Parts: sequence; structure tokens; C-alpha cells
Amino acid sequence: MNYIDFHVGQVISIKNKYGFRIKLKLSDGRDIVQQKSGFISRRDAIKQRDRTLADLFNGKYIVDGKYTIEAFFEMWLKDVMTSRIKATTYSTYLYNLKNHIYPRIGRIKLSELNRGSIIDFYSKMVEVSVYVARICRVILKTGLRYAEQKNYIAINPAEDIRIPKVKSGAMYHTLNISQEKTLTNEQLQILIDKSRNTGVYLYILFASLLGLRKGEIRGLKFSDVDYINSTIHVQRQLGEKTVKNGTEVNFIYNQEITPKTKAGDRLLYLPEILLDAIIEQRSKYENNRSKFGEKFNDLNYICSNRYGKPHGKAYSYSHFKKLLKENRLPNIRFHDLRHTYATMLLKEDISSKAVSVSLGHSKTILTIDVYTDKKRIIEGYEMNIDHFIKEIIPKEHVHKTNFVSAKNYISEIIVNDLIPNT
Repeated sequence: MNYIDFHVGQVISIKNKYGFRIKLKLSDGRDIVQQKSGFISRRDAIKQRDRTLADLFNGKYIVDGKYTIEAFFEMWLKDVMTSRIKATTYSTYLYNLKNHIYPRIGRIKLSELNRGSIIDFYSKMVEVSVYVARICRVILKTGLRYAEQKNYIAINPAEDIRIPKVKSGAMYHTLNISQEKTLTNEQLQILIDKSRNTGVYLYILFASLLGLRKGEIRGLKFSDVDYINSTIHVQRQLGEKTVKNGTEVNFIYNQEITPKTKAGDRLLYLPEILLDAIIEQRSKYENNRSKFGEKFNDLNYICSNRYGKPHGKAYSYSHFKKLLKENRLPNIRFHDLRHTYATMLLKEDISSKAVSVSLGHSKTILTIDVYTDKKRIIEGYEMNIDHFIKEIIPKEHVHKTNFVSAKNYISEIIVNDLIPNT
């Protein structure tokens, strides 16, 4: 609520104490009266009246100070941010609000939140996780900036407050990779070899040999591949989008979304084993398109079912876990294949800057747990992953495409891609 005119009464006695009344004319034409009371001495009441007058003249007076942190941020996330942020970011904000911000400071009135409360909150969050503390800082700073702009608060108390330094010396913008959650060269060889002829073979190759995220893998299309130069353009991912329906926010799945940062849009070298697998998958795709006709969804996704539809978000989970169990491999997450990729490259003395670019990080220092607690940061500027690939590809692997001439097939693909479908 914004005011366009005001009148402040003199200090008077109110219920054996002192106070004053404020009459406001709001921008919507309404008149409201507010009372500031409960002061022990007339002098204290006069001081508060003078401060209130200054805030009113400067446009900093808060008309409605009843919002709690929880009530305000629920409104802010649903009504303001739904259309501004991606679904994954929305989910991250919602999770951290409900699990960290609301339980600790959610009941504090928005107008009473101060810098001391925020500093104390950040200190407690750092003990939980530096990563969580950083996310909470972004949420509070952004939300309270909006609150200041819309006159819910006079000033943003979260502005310029930084997260306390961690005693352990952990750095910001750092991805810490533990060897216990990655595979060795030998284990990765087994996983790649045993995953042949399974539905997750391409997923495992893309994650372990290119370091792609699952959403990026699902979003890859055959048109992203340069078959002549053996490169692939990572320029989208499949994920969720949020749509506001009344007071509810709903998620729509399997939507094409752009990378979170510019660094996520990148061109990567394709090792031969992966290019072979893509060509073979393209052959299956073309056969299914001919076989199913109008039932086929010609969406051009590399990782798709026999009807051309992209796989769901949870598609690779059960297949991947089954492969790990059957081959007595560590029970890691699928995302840890991406960390395995980074670990292998760092061990080969490939620069951390180059690895960061390959992973699609805009600003990251990569560290790796090489021996127990000892950490190493590898610097440099050149990247050559050929040696790494040769170490990982099973020794018995040879060119196993089912085509008489892969070169002729590639030429055919390029021609077909240039001719519109009829």
C-alpha cells in the first residue's frame, strides 16, 4: 500500500502511556488511521514521531508492517518469481525456503527483520552447508530487494551482508569432488562395456566421456552433431517449466529450456566410440520413423523411445542402478559420472579451467580429493582428452557400427537433414 498524503498528530496520552496517530491517504483513494503508542515517556514518543515524519517525507514509511517473512516470501515466490525463473530454480528456492528460511526466521515480521538476525542466520546456515548458505543469501537478498522497491520495508537489511568464512578454508565457487563417489578407470571400463545393448548406453557415454548433465543428455538432438568434425553442440536441456494456475504453481515436464548460464552453451569433441553410438542410434531412429509412420514423433532427440518421444527424467535411474549392482560397482549417483569425468581429466593434468569450460560451469574452481584429505588444484590452459579416452574405452573395442560404410551413411544423414520432411 502506497500513500500520497499524510498527517501526523501531536503526542498525546494513550492508556497511561504516550503515542500519536497518523492519517494516511492511500494511492487507491482510501483513508486509514494508524496509531503508534506504548511509549513510557513523552520524550521517547516525540523522538519516534520525528523519525516517522522523516520516513513519511522521504517515502520510506511502511504502511503495512504485518507481513511475516514467511507470508511475504510465499507471495513473492508465487506472484513475482514464477514467470521470471526456471522451474528447477523455483524448486530450489521453494525447498530452501521451507526447510531453512521459514523454520529459523519465518515468523519474524518483515518490518522487524534486521542485519543482526540475517548475520546470525547465515552463520547457522554455513554450519549446515556453504552451498545452502549461498542459496539462502540469494533468496533473501533478491526477495528483500523487491520488498524495498514495493515499500514493504524501508531498507533492505540483507544488502551487502556476506556469508561468514568457513574455518576449514573451503572456497566459494568451488566444486569439491570426492574420489569415494567416483569410479576408477577400471570400474568405468566395466560399466561402459556392460552397458552395451542397454537403454542407458548412450547416457553413460555422454555422462562419463563428456561430463554432461542428465537434462543436457535428454535434450540433445541429432541436428546438434557435426559428423564431419566429430563435435556436438550442447545448447538446451529437457526439464520443467512452471505455470501459475490461480494461486497454484504447476510444473510442466519434458520442456526444452536454455542452459542456466552462457557457459552451458558449448561445443564438445566427440570421441569415436560416442560418435559410433550416435550414428547407430540414428539408424534405429530412422527405422522407427519408417515403421511407425504417423504414430512416430519426429522430434529429433537422440535419446528417445521407439516412438520418437524423449525419455522421462527418471528413465535412466533403475537401469543404471541395476548395472552397478550386477557388476559389483560402487553405488554412486548417475550425476557422479560427471564428477568421474572431471576427476579423470584432472588426474591427467588437464587444466581445471578447461575442465570447467567442458562441464559448462561459468565460474568454478575444481578441486579433487586425490589422496584422503589432500586436495589439488591443477592450473593450465590446454585441453586434450584423447589420452583420457584411450584409457577409458575398453581395450577390445573396435568400430562396431552395422553399416557397410559409416562415411556414406554420414553423408546421407547430412543430405537428409538439409531436405525438409515431406
